[in-house]
Amino acid sequence: MSQRSPSRVGSCSAGCCADLRARGFTVSLSQEGELDGLPQSVADSLGKIAREATANIVKHGDLRGPCTVMVSVDAREAELVFMNEPHPLPT
Repeated sequence: MSQRSPSRVGSCSAGCCADLRARGFTVSLSQEGELDGLPQSVADSLGKIAREATANIVKHGDLRGPCTVMVSVDAREAELVFMNEPHPLPT
């Protein structure tokens, strides 16, 4: 039987958003589904992915464009999306 993780994914995604905001990004966070009770291995993997996505946005992102973080969990899958829309170039 695998261990369950009480909302580690929610805490991690919120922490990543806070880190991006602290660095000057405008961030919106959307969470869908039951984040509590994910198997520990899934929560750990999603946490690693969230931290890497945050580091990539910090390194390569555009402060002028909004960031969106979406977490979606259902009985079959978990999805974690980080987006940073680049600011449009002047025409």
